[in-house]
Amino acid sequence: MFRLMLCIFCLLFFPQNSFGQSWAKKYFEDPSASERMTSIVQTSDGNYVIAGNILNYTNGGDLFYYKITPKGDIIWQIDFPSNGYGIAKGIANRPDEGFVMIGQKGNSGIIFMELLDTGIWTKVLYFKEDKRSLVSGIEILDNGDYLIYGFSDINPDSNIEEYEKFLLRIDSDGAIVYDKTQSMSSIQYFLDIAVSSNNTVYTSSFLPSENITDEPEIIISKWSLESGVFLWEKNLGNGLVTDMIFSEDQQHIIAANTLVNSGFTNQCKILDIDLEGNIVEEYIVQSTSNCETKNILSMDNNQLLLSALEYNANIEALETILFVLDSNKEVVCKNSFETEKQTLPADLLITSENKTVVLANVADIEISKQFPLVISLDLPCDTPDILSEIITPVSYESKIVLSPNPFREILNIEVDTPSVSAELFGLYGNYIQNINLYSGPVYLEHLSAGIYFLKFSATAGEYSIRKIIKVE
Repeated sequence: MFRLMLCIFCLLFFPQNSFGQSWAKKYFEDPSASERMTSIVQTSDGNYVIAGNILNYTNGGDLFYYKITPKGDIIWQIDFPSNGYGIAKGIANRPDEGFVMIGQKGNSGIIFMELLDTGIWTKVLYFKEDKRSLVSGIEILDNGDYLIYGFSDINPDSNIEEYEKFLLRIDSDGAIVYDKTQSMSSIQYFLDIAVSSNNTVYTSSFLPSENITDEPEIIISKWSLESGVFLWEKNLGNGLVTDMIFSEDQQHIIAANTLVNSGFTNQCKILDIDLEGNIVEEYIVQSTSNCETKNILSMDNNQLLLSALEYNANIEALETILFVLDSNKEVVCKNSFETEKQTLPADLLITSENKTVVLANVADIEISKQFPLVISLDLPCDTPDILSEIITPVSYESKIVLSPNPFREILNIEVDTPSVSAELFGLYGNYIQNINLYSGPVYLEHLSAGIYFLKFSATAGEYSIRKIIKVE
């Protein structure tokens, strides 16, 4: 009985000593490339998919996503061409299996992708290509539909500034249910969306300040979920609402807010907002240093988990931090993850096993590069012993050599081990053929010019996907 009570006490009050399962790993720490991740989701098989972009100096960048095990080992990694500066902005699980990803197609247009758990896409759709549309994220609904939100420049080729915010709903087959817009007198940048149980949608955005000493202003908007009709918007004053969730009774919006002060001394706050957009209560989480909120999630016992950004004077850089707040919004514990370089929080996840997973980006300011950092915690206030383990791509990837690439008719593939097989897929994930890796050059003159993907599979179950380009 004493041991049982001791375990319950540990779980309630978040001790600093973990059960040895917490870990932190950096990925793709390569000075020749830069990867910035934005989203993480736990897939139906218990693993994690992480998405963002990989910087490409020839065309701006491509969508980039990779899958890891609960222990942080890479299963696969894929980059998807986006014809410009592309970046994945959100991931959601599909009702059956696989997941969907929403991204940016350069400076205009939205990419919507349905993917299998293997990372191969089964559907790629493009929306709002006629406007300079910037997508902010995606939300999956109970019936399997998806909500996509953001804003558009109505006249991208004109000197006249006209903007609109949009709420785009598509069904599970990719067909548009509605595409609703609302004109804006000045530009607003979208940050988050929350869907209530009473068929309404709330979005948070902000009006940027006209000069560097002014504060941005919070805009909360309400839409009808059923029809997509814009209902109202309210200006809540100074701040940046970076993430929103609903209270347990669905009667209040709990928002993570950064109170922006002139002089660059920001405060982390929690806002309690009623369903008519009025601030009921404000809670200061941290006011003694420069603090900026990022994500907020609900936990058991009406507790909240908040990720944020804080300036660390010891390393003279920003670092990712976690707060656990009780039902009164008082800080139960604060956890920081100090590294040698600046870390920027990107996303936050509570897994089906009740683990806390933090996605961040390590920014090397000296060489202007970023690379992802994933922190997995048994308990939110555990601190991993090692924050410096570098993870590289799957073990056999460096043994694969493709030449020439781009190619015309013949592709040479060199693999150092006989235990690897290869399959060829089209741009949209359609299977084309198996590839024999051990019979000399591969003749692909029958293919049309375009982008293709080779999936290399190892006997251990790991695989990697490499892009090839056929030219006329």
